Amino acid sequence: EHRGHYSLHSDTGGPGHRPSTLLIYLEAPFLGGETCLLPQATLRTALELSSVEALGLTAWEYRHRCAERLRQRGAHCIAPVAGTAVLWRNDWPESGRLEVPGAHVACPVRQGRKVVATAWVSDRRCPAGEICSFR
Repeated sequence: EHRGHYSLHSDTGGPGHRPSTLLIYLEAPFLGGETCLLPQATLRTALELSSVEALGLTAWEYRHRCAERLRQRGAHCIAPVAGTAVLWRNDWPESGRLEVPGAHVACPVRQGRKVVATAWVSDRRCPAGEICSFR
C-alpha cells in the first residue's frame, strides 16, 4: 500500500532462531519499497532497533529518500521486482555479543503497492516425507 513500510528490525530473536530469511516479491510498487540490509558495523546493539533516527535519518528522509540515504551509510538496498526473491543470513557473531544480525528496513512505498511473502529457513533437517516441528 502507499507509504507502507517496515522499520528497522532483525528477523532473529537470538542465535539459532530464524538463521535465514527468504523474501519473495509478489507485487512491486512503481516507486520506493526497497529492502535495505544494513552492515553489521552500522548497528551496535539490539537497543538501536527502536528508531530510524539511530541511523541519522530524519523522518522526511526516511519517507522520501530512504534507500538513497541508507546506501550512503553502507546499506545494500534491493529494489523490488515482482517474481524475484532475496535470501540472507541472520548470523550472530561467535562472540555472542548483542550485535544485530541481518538488520534491515523495508523502505516506504512511494507509489503503487508492494506484496511480499516471507519464509524463515531453518538449518535443522527434517526427513523427506515427514512434517517436523522445531521448538
